[in-house]
Amino acid sequence: MNKKAIAGLLGAASLVTLAACNNNNKTSGDSSSNAKTEERKFASDVTNEGTVIKGGTINYAVVSASPFKGLINPLLYVDSGDGSLVDFAFASLFEFDANQRIKKDGGMMEFTLDKENKIVTLKLRSKDYKWSDGKPLTIDDYIFTYEFVGRKDYDGVRYDENAENIVGMKDFHEGKADKISGLEKVDDQTVKIHLEEVYPALEMGGNAILGQMLPKHVFKDMSYEDAVKSEKSRTDVVGNGPFVVDKVVPGESVTYKKNPYYYKGEPKVDGLKADVVSPDSIVQEMKAGKYDFASMQPDQYDTYKNLSNINLLGTITNYISHGSF
Repeated sequence: MNKKAIAGLLGAASLVTLAACNNNNKTSGDSSSNAKTEERKFASDVTNEGTVIKGGTINYAVVSASPFKGLINPLLYVDSGDGSLVDFAFASLFEFDANQRIKKDGGMMEFTLDKENKIVTLKLRSKDYKWSDGKPLTIDDYIFTYEFVGRKDYDGVRYDENAENIVGMKDFHEGKADKISGLEKVDDQTVKIHLEEVYPALEMGGNAILGQMLPKHVFKDMSYEDAVKSEKSRTDVVGNGPFVVDKVVPGESVTYKKNPYYYKGEPKVDGLKADVVSPDSIVQEMKAGKYDFASMQPDQYDTYKNLSNINLLGTITNYISHGSF
């Protein structure tokens, strides 16, 4: 198969954004504080010419200096390596426009924000959605996802100020209520989310409103710790994304097969293999054509910008990554 590699410069549609983050707290009289910035624009998609092959496997590089943790669960993962793996197995419920606003006519869910009454209404676009194990996917799964996050034993990072912005969430989390009063089930496809406050992030994704969900029939009887340890979060994952976990080499790679129940239709490729690749070797691996796609490190841009066998793509992200000690 004649492959043309694609390197994704994710999160950096403009390198000037990265340069601007380098604040050395210099005084205004110090000329060294005037950091040189360079703006570069990238296409968001590419069309390759040639004969379309039948089947095939996508080879994807997860660029990371450390092994992945292996938590392929949208409510449990904490690092970007696992996040990449999650996105193949769990679909985003929303699609976004060029300004990263949630589209009203894209994704699995219709999204409506009533600012005056502080209500978000979400409606599944089809009654026929299914999880990768063939079980029905309904709005109960979405409501359960918030209940899982809000439970007192939940020790992940998704219980935050956005979660507490839902009416009744804090009382539920503290054990003062047995349900989240602000989650109003309308029917099997629709939920109204009553909010304490309305702010711009609600329309921008980034989990101000949860954008992925868990299958209730899999996790309803599990505690947080049970879910972390369960193979249902690692190797026997039930999701709603384009692919299903097929084989895991701990810390090294995940092989996926296509999900026949994916809401956009069964993928046209047979599967996808994701390997952890060190930042020290990824440029050479891409130069050799080993991978079809990689999220490249922006600070390595000068080392791969002139490779002849890749296309550079960029996208604006709706989140910020940081490290804490």
